Amino acid sequence: MERCARSLFEQTLDDIEYLFIDDASPDRSVEILLRILEEYPHRKKQVKIHHMDRNSGQAIVRQWGIQNSSGEYIIHCDSDDWVEKDAYESLYLYAISNKCDIVLHDYFMSDGAEKKVVNLNFPDVEKKSIISTIISGAERGSLCMALVKREIYFKEEMLFPVGDMTEDSTLLIQMLWLADNIKHLPKPYYNYYRNASSTTNSLSVASCEKKFKDCCNNTTLIEEFLNEHCCTLFKEDILIRKLLNINLLLPAIYKHPYYLKWRYTYPDIFSQILRLRRISWGVKVKIILAYCGFYPIYHFLKGYKFAK
Repeated sequence: MERCARSLFEQTLDDIEYLFIDDASPDRSVEILLRILEEYPHRKKQVKIHHMDRNSGQAIVRQWGIQNSSGEYIIHCDSDDWVEKDAYESLYLYAISNKCDIVLHDYFMSDGAEKKVVNLNFPDVEKKSIISTIISGAERGSLCMALVKREIYFKEEMLFPVGDMTEDSTLLIQMLWLADNIKHLPKPYYNYYRNASSTTNSLSVASCEKKFKDCCNNTTLIEEFLNEHCCTLFKEDILIRKLLNINLLLPAIYKHPYYLKWRYTYPDIFSQILRLRRISWGVKVKIILAYCGFYPIYHFLKGYKFAK
């Protein structure tokens, strides 16, 4: 949290509105934030801190921040991560000079000691190509790597997710479709901290089930949005996304109820797997083993270990 706050307050862009949302956190995050803010008195008038009544999850927290923002553009930063000092000034000036609705940018992947550049792998900046890449999971769809014109968030077509997993890509996919001018600035400005103990990376039967449920709900929301816009361009991408969703349950399907969920959530998907050229044969073999009831053996050989 301290590293994140300092990186935000030290931004070279002067005119920034900061919204910090405390999701009923049991730690000392707000106390730490207020202590650090004392070192940046010129930022105090720009800071708004909101306390959620109860732990609501990332999707609801993001929605509160969006609805209570007032700036021309919005970008997000998670508390484990941090940004380069010139990030928001560079992105804002680029957006203004190019009249952008959305500016996407590259990022660093870090374990806290070392970091490497990750370049967004978009075939081009044509919106259909970018949306296809994000829906299919070939590229991250993070709101932390997207400066978005605020008015797009408030278009009446927007559907806000509730589930936390893939909630940011669910929003970004919709906004990309609604945007007119999208640019990719090929520079890394965001530092994504890969925390092995985070909820995103934790492995337990309960975590597998929650990730699966959230992702399925958000995929349904994406389909609803695309259907409302009579869009049939992304059928194969949705199919791949559904495949990624059910694969979240693979480590848990040695328990029969989870096998049934894996098998019958998208029952029509299995007849189409072999024709999906963007899915590796390794993944296809894994799915065939699971479908035939042999995956628990694979699971045992892989040595998956679960938290209680």
